[in-house]
Amino acid sequence: MNNTKITNHKGSILLMSVILMTFLIFLLGALINTTIICYKLKSSQHTYTYNGYMSESGLDEGVALAFILYNNVLDECIEIYSNLYHSTLLTVIDLNKGHYHLSETPLSKYIIQNGLDCYILSEQAIRKDFEDFFIKTFDDEFNKIIKNYQSVIDSYIRLSIIKEQFQFNEGRSQYYLQSSYNLKNVPRKHQITIKIAPPELSDTFISCSKINFEICHWRILYGY
Repeated sequence: MNNTKITNHKGSILLMSVILMTFLIFLLGALINTTIICYKLKSSQHTYTYNGYMSESGLDEGVALAFILYNNVLDECIEIYSNLYHSTLLTVIDLNKGHYHLSETPLSKYIIQNGLDCYILSEQAIRKDFEDFFIKTFDDEFNKIIKNYQSVIDSYIRLSIIKEQFQFNEGRSQYYLQSSYNLKNVPRKHQITIKIAPPELSDTFISCSKINFEICHWRILYGY
């Protein structure tokens, strides 16, 4: 009887090597996949944060444009109504001297007859006209500016007025201004509410005593 033992293990070693290599390949693949996922998550978070900053920058520009416009409209209105005030005052003097009748002047809406032959200037009428003109001029120009807006920071920033409210009983306008930025399909939005009202002026309409420009309700919108 032959008792010789087979001691050649080359086949089993080869099999173990194949199994080990297969395991290492799967392990390496999982490691690479995990690394890629982590990179994408980190990149996405960076894009999300960056887009948020850019969206907020758009609102900063919008507020700056609104404030500059407010002051420009204020200067224009002060010049117009300061001249109107003094022209009406001269007209009142001529009326009280009997130079002509109230119906003959185009400024009659700003003049009150106080007695038979006494006329006075109606500051309330001039102020009401000033406030209406200021609100309308600001609204027309602000809508035009936002419609033609081109960011100096990044051309992909978008600004829009999504809603307007006119509170005529308070002489106030309210604008809901929204800024959006979308890079790598990661949209971000920010929204702000701007409230404006005609400024408080001196008695002779020469200077401004208080600017009524208010920023409130700054909101972050996380996506579309």
